[in-house]
Amino acid sequence: MSTQEERLRSLREARELLMVVAQEQRLSMDLRRGAQAALNGFPHDVDIAGWLEGTTHTPTGSWGVAFAAGRLVLEVLQRTLPVDDSLRRWADFAERHFPEAIWLPDGRAGSEKWAPMFLDPFRIFRQVQKD
Repeated sequence: MSTQEERLRSLREARELLMVVAQEQRLSMDLRRGAQAALNGFPHDVDIAGWLEGTTHTPTGSWGVAFAAGRLVLEVLQRTLPVDDSLRRWADFAERHFPEAIWLPDGRAGSEKWAPMFLDPFRIFRQVQKD
């Protein structure tokens, strides 16, 4: 099981990698568009921190779509030999603790609510204890 810090680091690494992929002219247009699509709804550190602190409402639908699109980009980078092997290694690193399809109720391309329990699996137990 991944720790919360590992999951957060994975999201940060994936976001940075997606930014690079979206701008890398040597990669296919489809891959760059996929990376940009993922970035459009990808949460920033402040969004994630606010959700974890309970001060921000999570736009779960957009996060789910972004994570599903990001996962597809990571998998393409892992399966194919990109122009730069460092991108494949970076994708391997980012993917290790990245949300799997199980966190997306409709699978990889699901636009349903993303399961916020990915970030904080014990949150529901803490809420029950408060009540």
